[in-house]
Amino acid sequence: MTSTERFGVRGFLEHIGSIAPPRDSSAPDLDDLVAVVSASVASGHLPDVLRAVRTEAARSTAVTEECTWHPLGFAKLVLGHLPGTSVRLRLHIWDDRAGADEPQNDPHSHCWRFASVVVGGGPLEVVHFEERADGTEFRRLEYRPARGEMVPSGTRRLGVVETMRRGRDTPYRCDHGTVHTIAPVDPSIVTTTLIAQGPEVASSTPVYRDRDGSEITGRQRVTPEQLRRLVTGALAQA
Repeated sequence: MTSTERFGVRGFLEHIGSIAPPRDSSAPDLDDLVAVVSASVASGHLPDVLRAVRTEAARSTAVTEECTWHPLGFAKLVLGHLPGTSVRLRLHIWDDRAGADEPQNDPHSHCWRFASVVVGGGPLEVVHFEERADGTEFRRLEYRPARGEMVPSGTRRLGVVETMRRGRDTPYRCDHGTVHTIAPVDPSIVTTTLIAQGPEVASSTPVYRDRDGSEITGRQRVTPEQLRRLVTGALAQA
């Protein structure tokens, strides 16, 4: 591949799928997902992918329909699946000037395993938690992605297991069920991560809140203007 922008996002997905195919296309493990993000970084094509997203967004609304604001405060840009596999690639862009609502950095886990890597901007702070008797009390909710709802399930106490900083180009591995928070160390720096996500392995996963709040999760669409600003900011830090 000589130019990802020429081939578009689909060409990038095909390229990475050809050089880092998971050993089990329907059930990739964490090693497979780390290999995908590592190959993506090593390819040198991620800035071209961002340019391709910006170009394709100007031509069609299909790109922005796949871009939403996450409650943690970042924009989620879905690139698509590696052909013939259950591995889905997406970009997360944190930019506190681009129009996100106030971030809700609740401890949470996921229904799938994933690997991610910071590809632009500043480091991220990651905190891992576990339920334990001497921890801080939280409301526990079961997040059900298929329905976009959170169901209260009492209270739990959480304690910090470890805190780490994720710099650029070092993959982060996260198994389903791992409870964590993730946030930029410096919110004023536009920060971008690439995520390789496996298929769902559970129908629900816990979210912990230390306050009252909505039990329905709505995802706000990223507007074309917000997307342009996000991608431009991400390219400046790439």
